[in-house]
Amino acid sequence: MILDPVSFWMPQAPRTPIAADGGVDAIFITHGHADHYSVPSILAQADPARTTVVVPPVPRTSLLAPNDMVRSLGLFGLDARAPEWGSSIVIGDIHVDVLPFFGEQPVREGQAPHPDLRNWGSCYRFSTPDFTAISLIDSGVDPLGDMADVVRISRDDHGPVDFFLSSLPRFHCPFFFGLPHYYLALPFDRLRELFAQFRTGRLPSVTPGPDGIVDVCRAGRPRYYLPYGNGLEGVGQPIGDVGMSIGEPPEWELVTYLTDRFQHEGIPTTAIGWNPGDWISVERGRVDRMAYERPSRSAEKLDFLS
Repeated sequence: MILDPVSFWMPQAPRTPIAADGGVDAIFITHGHADHYSVPSILAQADPARTTVVVPPVPRTSLLAPNDMVRSLGLFGLDARAPEWGSSIVIGDIHVDVLPFFGEQPVREGQAPHPDLRNWGSCYRFSTPDFTAISLIDSGVDPLGDMADVVRISRDDHGPVDFFLSSLPRFHCPFFFGLPHYYLALPFDRLRELFAQFRTGRLPSVTPGPDGIVDVCRAGRPRYYLPYGNGLEGVGQPIGDVGMSIGEPPEWELVTYLTDRFQHEGIPTTAIGWNPGDWISVERGRVDRMAYERPSRSAEKLDFLS
């Protein structure tokens, strides 16, 4: 299974299919932003004969959710489904619970846009025979809900999980250049109020940031936290800015910060630092990080010739 493939959105990303034999059973999309939903990248990985594409439900397309993903992917012959929050789907021997996506909206708190204007998304809880994981991605807090409550309820209903995967940057919307259309969803009086907070450094982030990760780990108490979706500066290379060149700290620095916070607050979660291309091995309850090894030039040549 693949989560949010965007290799054709990121120019420097490898574009080789992960399963060249068509072995991808499912692709899960968390929300419709370009760094998470890329139709060419999905087509590069999916086999129409066998791959299910799971996308978030979008009750109505709008400025903040312009893609009817089920219809768009269906035009390419893909089996796209949009299960509702609170439902489940089974792929092979993997059980997937569809969780709400709160956060990364035009505002974190207070007066929000009209209910029809929303960045719709889904988070997912994956239960495999070997481990469980929740993908939180860019979700955090917005006027409709808090992901800390979501993971707490998931833990109460289905038990603890091994991994949380989530991004780390802070987006101070609606004045974040990466989402410039967000300000159009709010009335001028509300924009004036938010801009006053922004100028004085009081505008809260709509994405979790490291302190939001502490909140969800305090609530959900996973065994491990894995930073995810913070950009790509090269396969095997550490990420020097988790906000993709907007002046955010490097990933290793925030992993260190989280480790200190977890220890200070007695949160039983271990933050694991890894680089794009690394992989996590889970065997008999033991978790290991395998570092990416760049192939030799001769191996690259042989691979090219094959």
